[in-house]
Amino acid sequence: MKAGDLTVYREVKGSEGFGATNPYRQHFGLGGHGRVDSLEVRWPSGATHSFTGLEANHILKLKEDEAEFHRVK
Repeated sequence: MKAGDLTVYREVKGSEGFGATNPYRQHFGLGGHGRVDSLEVRWPSGATHSFTGLEANHILKLKEDEAEFHRVK
């Protein structure tokens, strides 16, 4: 995710250790930036989705087999 001079990386894992799970939802704090300049998602299959000009304060639902996102909030 890039917003102005800010670049943030996240890695989502299904689990880490016996009986553990990690959340799939990721939060990107933008500081004083009002929008996301670019967001790139790299899926385990090798597929990549890129989005630009996303507004702040929204929850987006992404699926590997769909090129577009769905705005949840």
